[in-house]
Amino acid sequence: MERKTIEENKNGARDYAVLVGLRSPVLGADSADEESLAELAALVETAGGESVGMILQSREKPDPHSFIGEGKADEVRQMVQSSGANLVIFDNDLTPSQLRTLEDLMKAPVLDRSAFMSAGVVLSDQHQVFGHFTGRITLDDGTVLPVRDFFGFAEKVENKW
Repeated sequence: MERKTIEENKNGARDYAVLVGLRSPVLGADSADEESLAELAALVETAGGESVGMILQSREKPDPHSFIGEGKADEVRQMVQSSGANLVIFDNDLTPSQLRTLEDLMKAPVLDRSAFMSAGVVLSDQHQVFGHFTGRITLDDGTVLPVRDFFGFAEKVENKW
């Protein structure tokens, strides 16, 4: 079986990512720095993508709504638009509500550091997620049900972009 890379996903389009990190004393080991962003850029390159920009924000504590603050989120959105990026990857763990807020602000898929990046596509593998769901639900018996804006809780969620 031939190994595929992120580079070969989405009709042959390469993934271009803006990398974002938050440095904060309250985050402890999850606090980002220049070295961890460089490591994340190397992981993106290894997967066949390309890092087109990095933003490191320093805050006393994370913003509960947008994690990096509204002003910095707008700066990231502008970088996504100007660089042609199709993905934003955070070097920190985000809550499901922060992921949703940031995706709405960025108009691009947002992944956090703990998201699983698979070969061929970018796959976000999350556990215990509350929120609004649109897509398909597969029951234990194999029945597939379509859902739209369904509010609920999911033990395991996989998002593919």
